Amino acid sequence: MVVAGLAAGLSLPIFLPFAYWQWMMLDTSEVTVGAWLALAWYGLGTLALGSWLWYSGVSEAEGSIAAAFMGVMPASALVLSYVLLGEAFRWMHLLGFAVVFAGVLLISWEHARMSRHDDSRGRKGRWPVQAAGQEKPVCQHSCIALKVRQTTVRVRKFRA
Repeated sequence: MVVAGLAAGLSLPIFLPFAYWQWMMLDTSEVTVGAWLALAWYGLGTLALGSWLWYSGVSEAEGSIAAAFMGVMPASALVLSYVLLGEAFRWMHLLGFAVVFAGVLLISWEHARMSRHDDSRGRKGRWPVQAAGQEKPVCQHSCIALKVRQTTVRVRKFRA
């Protein structure tokens, strides 16, 4: 999140003059409360929360797994465009879905194969060093599931 914050801060001088110019042309009395709420949701709900979840998961996963799930983003955006926006389905999209999910499966399969190979040679696999008593994540191929699992373990320890 620090990197995302730095990127936003460094881009501010570039975009600020254009934002100021557009703000001067805006009649704020015409903007409804719903529009302000939509703007807040877009900024906080989708950008901030989504970025935090993604970067939290990526920090816990290996690069190969995170890269595989990067391909899921456009596929999920396409599904949401069908459901929420009523976009037309094209058969070429089905081919794109197949390629994306085949890539995720191949990378996950290779990761699991390499982890088994490492375990058979007496190594601990590719998991980061864990504190004594800390459980391994249930789903090692989902960045967000990994973060949720670790948060659940912390909450359980806090309640005890």
